Amino acid sequence: MAALDMEVTELFEKNDVIKPFGNPKWPCLNFVCTYYRVPVIEKVVVTQSEKTKEPIGTFTCPVCEFRYTRRGPDKNEADKFRKTRVKAYGHVWMEKLQEYSKLEIGLRELSRKMGADPNTIKRYLDNEKEDNSVRASTHSKADRKKWLSLQTQYPNKNIKELKQEERALYMRLYRNDREWMKENSPKAKGVASPARIDWVKRVEEILKRVSNVVEELLNPEEKPIRVTIGKVGYLIGDKALLEKKLDKMPKTKSYLQENVETVEQFQERRILYTIKEYKRKGGELVPWKIIRKSGIKDYYKWLDFINMNI
Repeated sequence: MAALDMEVTELFEKNDVIKPFGNPKWPCLNFVCTYYRVPVIEKVVVTQSEKTKEPIGTFTCPVCEFRYTRRGPDKNEADKFRKTRVKAYGHVWMEKLQEYSKLEIGLRELSRKMGADPNTIKRYLDNEKEDNSVRASTHSKADRKKWLSLQTQYPNKNIKELKQEERALYMRLYRNDREWMKENSPKAKGVASPARIDWVKRVEEILKRVSNVVEELLNPEEKPIRVTIGKVGYLIGDKALLEKKLDKMPKTKSYLQENVETVEQFQERRILYTIKEYKRKGGELVPWKIIRKSGIKDYYKWLDFINMNI
């Protein structure tokens, strides 16, 4: 102590050697996370390199589960935005990769959007294809059996009506086992000449069905779904009618124009629903948790709105 010119208190106080990465919080470095470069990480796990004896910090984002490491100690504030290695990309990164991979863009552009090198992107895409193939094979036999059983249960229904009974089953077979489904589905019957449509009667019927669906969408018991013309048409089982013949139904058109939601209106409703659920379950009302649960990206845009409603 005398040689180092130290006091007793200094000897036992924590110093930078004990905290090689400084004090919390640390930023998430997931390029596609809503909280990219935002300090949301409260804990760091510090280990020591066997070769160099340097401290290694492991940081995990609580929002997207992106986990990365950094060799320390940090020498300046900018070091907080440096990573040595990615240990886990997390569910948000994987979901965004699946979304972008469906676009017609090259591997390099996809790499730029995801913030990862092309080899990493290719490896994850190859793994995803392999997993999808395994899942399709596993479900195929059970789905085939269920589809045949459905036809036995409803012998007089055509393929469109069977689809309404088991929409998820139909979509799985359509995506993964289309040729088999074509060979093992009810054949289309001869189509009679269409009778003249009573538009007055049909318009009233469509308006009633549309208003019922809109009311259900705006007052959901589960996670909200955005009110759009396409979604309403899909739920009433006549999407093409609303998309192509809406001008023939002025009352229905006017009703839909008043009730369809913009993206922002839908985001407000999702946030309010999430807040309501947190209050119902007695959860902690933390803005970033509400944003994450609502599936919305722009944190700062909605911060004031959330604070006004919690």
